[in-house]
Amino acid sequence: MNETVILADELCRQPKPSTVQACNRFNCPPAWYPAQWQLCSRTCGGGIQKREVLCKQRMADGSFLELPETFCSASKPVSQQACKKDDCPSEWLLSDWTECSTSCGEGTQTRSAICRKVLKTGVSAIVNSSLCPPLPFSSSIRPCMLATCARKPLVKTSRVTVINTEEPAITVDVGSTIKTVRGVNVTINCQVAGVPEAEVTWFRNKSKLGSPHHLHEGSLLLTDVSSSDQGLYSCRAANLHGELTENSQLLILDPPQVPTQLEDIRALLSATGPNLPSVLTSPLGTHLVLDPGNSALLGCPIKGHPTPNITWFHGGQPVASVTGLTHHILAAGQILQVANLSGGSQGEFSCLAQNEAGTLVQKASLVIQDYWWSVDRLATCSASCGNRGVQQPRLRCLLNSTEVSPAHCAGKVRPAVQPIACNRRDCPSRWMVTSWSACTRSCGGGVQTRRVTCQKLKASGISTPVSNDMCTQLAKRPVDTQACNQQLCVEWAFSSWGQCNGPCIGPRLAVQHRQVFCQTRDGITLPSEQCSALPRPVSTQNCWSEACSVHWRVSLWTLCTATCGNYGFQSRRVECVHARTNKAVPEHLCSWGPRPANWQRCNITPCENMECRDTTRYCEKVKQLKLCQLSQFKSRCCGTCGKA
Repeated sequence: MNETVILADELCRQPKPSTVQACNRFNCPPAWYPAQWQLCSRTCGGGIQKREVLCKQRMADGSFLELPETFCSASKPVSQQACKKDDCPSEWLLSDWTECSTSCGEGTQTRSAICRKVLKTGVSAIVNSSLCPPLPFSSSIRPCMLATCARKPLVKTSRVTVINTEEPAITVDVGSTIKTVRGVNVTINCQVAGVPEAEVTWFRNKSKLGSPHHLHEGSLLLTDVSSSDQGLYSCRAANLHGELTENSQLLILDPPQVPTQLEDIRALLSATGPNLPSVLTSPLGTHLVLDPGNSALLGCPIKGHPTPNITWFHGGQPVASVTGLTHHILAAGQILQVANLSGGSQGEFSCLAQNEAGTLVQKASLVIQDYWWSVDRLATCSASCGNRGVQQPRLRCLLNSTEVSPAHCAGKVRPAVQPIACNRRDCPSRWMVTSWSACTRSCGGGVQTRRVTCQKLKASGISTPVSNDMCTQLAKRPVDTQACNQQLCVEWAFSSWGQCNGPCIGPRLAVQHRQVFCQTRDGITLPSEQCSALPRPVSTQNCWSEACSVHWRVSLWTLCTATCGNYGFQSRRVECVHARTNKAVPEHLCSWGPRPANWQRCNITPCENMECRDTTRYCEKVKQLKLCQLSQFKSRCCGTCGKA
């Protein structure tokens, strides 16, 4: 049976027959061949696309022969078509720039802008400007520069007030008011514009200044200003077309301060109240001791420029708002008069002086003649070396500058005192010991140890170990071992509980006892004091006892011995009985409860008539015992005693 098997091409030796052969090898008839469409002529608003359409004939060899259009009998394909048939977004249409607005110098040019939209038909239409994006300002206006115009001078000015209390140098434009402290470098700028260029001249208080003060471009420099530099500074700029003058005022500020000479304020105090006690305030504080009810003058010595304003305070509050303080402010605030001084008006007064250059507070305390704390002297240093030594300022209770018992100042506020460091230096070497360790035994003799080292304490507070030889020369080395807990090992011992036959302490409740004694752990009896450090066991306890099942029993009351008056009484029988047998038992068994009363007074009412009669059954016995002379028996046995 024949079978055909397909094998790999490489296994066949003869050349492989061709699988392709040419056919129809003759020229094709002419035909139209269109090229690719070109890009649209517009992105929106109706554009045109074009393409090239040629009449060609494909030759038998595969090449093309371009022919005149008349050779192609078929209708020619279109070579252009409409495209982008959408309306365009609105956009700005800008006109040309106008001429410059000025004939010289700097001017502006403008151009108009309209919002338009190209429709899909290709027609442009003007639309509302809100449909266009925001138009940048620079798109519609721009500066233009022509030849400089001739003009009179212009000066750059500033109408501000500059106050300087800290900076070493300041710079301002002319026209400003300058208020500054002394020693500052001040530059006043006078920037001038004009055609032709203007000449700058400086004046102080209308007097022309020399050139050494001038800086470049017309500025004026004043170095290390003082009171002599104070005044009105004028910058005059002049050219052919005119002149212009601008002014700056320079004022030298002096912050409030205490004058070196105090004669003026003292004379003012003397003239204000010749017979009144007075005191001057100071930054550190002064004080004046007065009797209650007195008046006093407080002076606030101050100088400065401009003249400082003075405000008075009492206890941190403006004096005008302090209730109950009678006062007068005199001499433009330099003097405060306080009248009718009392405990409520004493204390710290302060004057606050302030101007544009700064402030100053001065204080004075008015003290009513009273006990008060004084801080003076220093106690002995708490340490001779190291870094912990301090001296405490000593507080003294004074009355009229005389020290008295501190108890008198108990109600006064103690001044805050701060300790002062002292003897901050290296200490000599010394032995340092740790705490003793726990004893090795709790009783019967043990041992405890500690660490002993030679150390040197530095002024910085750091303790440094050093050689033991440095301490041996100064002191004997402390022991590092010692005996401890040498006492005997003891304990409490006790016997068994005894019978429950003690005294009754409640219903069926009695007391039983046992012996408690101190002994060693070996059984040797010791005095109780030897075990006093240990909690002692109880030697008594409550127990149940039938013998204590008792209670008090009472009979009915007897008839009253009187029907009226103040001396009637009645009695009853009270006995202790056993609860189970109901038989009487010794009263001490019921002593745990209160014994009921066995008699009481009765019929304590006034008798209805005052006739003389007996009110008790025992009157014959009273007469026999000759007791009628006693008032209490005489009234109760009036009938019997009256017959005697």
